[in-house]
Amino acid sequence: MKFNPFSNLKRSVSFATVCLLLAGLVLIPACQDPADEFMPVQAEQVTDADITAAMNQAAPVMAEMLNDIEVRNLIKENALKQFDGDYDVLYKDLAIQQLRKGETFGMRFTANLAAKLGSEAEAERVINMIPRFHVAVPVNIEKWDTDAFVPSVVVNPFHLQESEYETYTTYTANGQTSALSSRVDPEFPVVALGVNERTYDDGRLKPQFLASYDDANRARVSGEQERLEAFKILNLNALEGWAAGKPEMRVDVLGARAFGSISSITDHKITTKYYKPKRNQVNNTWYTVNTYLFNWKTIPTSSTTVYGDEIKLVWVEEDSGAKFEIEFSIGGKIKIPGIGDVSVSVKPKLTFEDKDDQAGDAIVDFADSKSTIYSTGLLQFEQD
Repeated sequence: MKFNPFSNLKRSVSFATVCLLLAGLVLIPACQDPADEFMPVQAEQVTDADITAAMNQAAPVMAEMLNDIEVRNLIKENALKQFDGDYDVLYKDLAIQQLRKGETFGMRFTANLAAKLGSEAEAERVINMIPRFHVAVPVNIEKWDTDAFVPSVVVNPFHLQESEYETYTTYTANGQTSALSSRVDPEFPVVALGVNERTYDDGRLKPQFLASYDDANRARVSGEQERLEAFKILNLNALEGWAAGKPEMRVDVLGARAFGSISSITDHKITTKYYKPKRNQVNNTWYTVNTYLFNWKTIPTSSTTVYGDEIKLVWVEEDSGAKFEIEFSIGGKIKIPGIGDVSVSVKPKLTFEDKDDQAGDAIVDFADSKSTIYSTGLLQFEQD
């Protein structure tokens, strides 16, 4: 709610009258109601739509700059570094890099945006409105011949589900606009402006996207191991439009466990794994991960945790937003010493963010053949 200068009119008039009466007796530098000093001033609220609109203001300026081969080379060179595992670069890191004539990328971009918007202050306001602002080349960067090809620029809408739009507006270097399907990957390079999903607001990488984070080579304990062998997404654009780049996949493994008695049976999130495949590695093709999940022990001993004979793998393509919980159900049986098989009914919960794309879940039974292919409807996976 914005401050209304007339909301306290009666009080202000009354106080002003006192000030006038005292003015002839005492020199008063200002007649301000002291209570006004404590009137809350609320900052401008920035919505998801505001952020997308800011990127759409920036996009035609970025497109025009791509006429310069030096700019094209700079963007490709930085995107190929894959600082977060994807083909992108944070604008703040791009902005400080030198171009010819002593100017930086950020100086030229701000000046060109200011010319379009009318002032440098307005240009900086638009740039600063975009959190974790990044410049990406999400598709076909390897075959981008920067000498010969000038790509268009698209905006990846902030916090919109892929199901909410079917096309991206494209901005060309000659000032034209057109559209590209969000459902079909283009066969040529495109530059995409967006909000980075793999970093915190200060630019630090989230742990699961650090180069040192390697699920497949984690230390293993002795005993029978349950592993995730491979998975494939049947239609990647249904989960993550191509302008968003590589998908950020997460799988949570849920189950029941016990410590030797019926009363000790409880739900348990066994592990969480993260994957960041290239689009062409996982889009309707098997992506091999060979990831250790846990030691699936079903025979009880006095010192060993025992798991039930059912686990559930829950898949999600991570985005961001407000957090909420979903409850899942797991049944099956679990062995208790001196009793034998006991029926299980537990309801573990997982936390998601409201812009995440749910990719479904599937039950894996201890008795299943290792050759079983499991399906959530949106993706398939194999265990080993």
